[in-house]
Amino acid sequence: MKAIYKKELQSYFHSFLGPLFIGAFLLLLGIYFAVYDLFMGYPYIGYALSSVTFLFLIAIPVVIIGGILAALAGRMKEIEGGEEDEASKY
Repeated sequence: MKAIYKKELQSYFHSFLGPLFIGAFLLLLGIYFAVYDLFMGYPYIGYALSSVTFLFLIAIPVVIIGGILAALAGRMKEIEGGEEDEASKY
């Protein structure tokens, strides 16, 4: 199980999707932090973090579905390319 987790984590960060998701998450966390803690004067970062959990409920399924669709698209191209190669031999 540990090997599968390590492989998936490495494949996630070798694609463009991983850094993009982390960058977007940090941007939104910064906005929530600025609004809740700096402008409204709340002394705890917990308010911003609890608000960002809602974003996780939306963003994580979107990222997972995007990864699955990208893998399926790659597999379909692989299958289609293989059939064309075999057909071109005849």
